[in-house]
Amino acid sequence: MRHPSTRAAHAHWETLALSPGGARREAVDPVAMRHALRDVFIVEREPGREAVFAIGGTRICAVLGREVRGRGFVDAWGEPGMAASVLASVEAGSVVAGEALGEVPDGNGHAFEFVMMPLTWRGIPGAAVLGALAPVGPDAWAGQALSSVRMTRRHSFRGPVHGVRGVATGLAANGRA
Repeated sequence: MRHPSTRAAHAHWETLALSPGGARREAVDPVAMRHALRDVFIVEREPGREAVFAIGGTRICAVLGREVRGRGFVDAWGEPGMAASVLASVEAGSVVAGEALGEVPDGNGHAFEFVMMPLTWRGIPGAAVLGALAPVGPDAWAGQALSSVRMTRRHSFRGPVHGVRGVATGLAANGRA
């Protein structure tokens, strides 16, 4: 994870995950991630229903081209199959970090990175997800409308890995670095 927003979201989740009650949706503290809020989102899934955005930061809404609250998570992505697979991994308890490609109507692409972490919500582990999506690289997104955003690469690992360096170590230990 290179972007300060994805690192901040992961650090906050790790603090929650290592606490006695574990990573619970109601324990998420926006103040702890105040500098990353524009890139942060929370997804919730009621039993038997589709996963929807509960909260989306201002840049999340801009990247996806609309207010995301209440909208389906999987349908927001240009590649719904990959998004559904990532969501299933997180709901099963894995942390997923990866890359996404945002495309503008003229065909140019912009690199993004994401991280998604499981939360317990209403007593159900993995029923909510804390995530962040942020632009990276020399061609960092400048705010133009995107025609699609696709997850292109992902790495999964289980549980807290003790800091951003731990994420790289955890990925390497799982053969995914």
